[in-house]
Amino acid sequence: MARLNIGVMGAAGIAPRAMTGPSKHVKEVEVVAVASRDATKAKEFAKKHGVPRALGSYDELLRDPSVDAVYIPLPNSMHAAWSIKALRSGKHVLCEKPLASNADEARRMNAVAGETGLALVEAFHYRYHPVADQLKRIVNSGEIGEIMRAELRWKFDTSRSNIRFDYSLSGGALMDIGCYQIHLLRFLTGQEPLVTDASAERTSEQVDGAMVAHLHFPGGLDARIECSMISKELVQDLQLYGSKGELRCDSPFLPHAGGSIRILHDANKKRVKIDPTETYVYQLKAFAAAARGGTPAITGGDDAIRNMEAIDAIYRKAGLQPRGT
Repeated sequence: MARLNIGVMGAAGIAPRAMTGPSKHVKEVEVVAVASRDATKAKEFAKKHGVPRALGSYDELLRDPSVDAVYIPLPNSMHAAWSIKALRSGKHVLCEKPLASNADEARRMNAVAGETGLALVEAFHYRYHPVADQLKRIVNSGEIGEIMRAELRWKFDTSRSNIRFDYSLSGGALMDIGCYQIHLLRFLTGQEPLVTDASAERTSEQVDGAMVAHLHFPGGLDARIECSMISKELVQDLQLYGSKGELRCDSPFLPHAGGSIRILHDANKKRVKIDPTETYVYQLKAFAAAARGGTPAITGGDDAIRNMEAIDAIYRKAGLQPRGT
């Protein structure tokens, strides 16, 4: 498989962790350029992270014939426009989650990916780590019986000046971290949820600093998700309650950072071993396979549309507007 040359669109804080760092462990790819609207910032990023070329605009990156694919870690509100532009420029796209501001944007992005025949992948990196499939196998095995209830929490505190609190940039706790929780539940059940209730703690008129949502799945599972960027509590976990036992997973979305899976069955407890390899390494390998080998990505456009539909429904149920509307 030919090496995939990747350009980074935006010198964002997540880029070293999600792209330039992991690329050193994935022989199928090379990060060859970084672009920023601030040329000085691009040069500083390139020098610090060993990227060969620094470019002063996103358009310049898309015109570069040596770039096969782009990684887009821009603010959520910019995902759709630049992903579509990249696809129409002949570049495969790995775009940060959530893929779009809303489901309609995701549909447009997916349509262009279909027209161009290029890979459009949403960067739900956790899904490419073996722990996700481990959780699915445990659920399907019946080891804890029929899954009746699920609870997911992801809570932390961050500066209110963070762009994630900006509605014009499609911010909000549900967009930033709740999207993961919805995605995992959809994967584990293989079903799409009905939003039965949702309530937001607002940091501004339309922005959720925290969100609690209740979901019902056709197979009978009831789930509660809680996500917060304004909590003094630091927690990220999943609990599944079955007819024969319970499953508890710490750090399901960053399993390489202290993750664990414990199964409680009657008086017995079992701990499942977790691969310490970073999720981003697995994601980058999968992106290269999708772009070069034509292997369908498991977090492609169709999946992103369904995830965004659930996000939009939660916002409406909480009395907030879907982002980008």
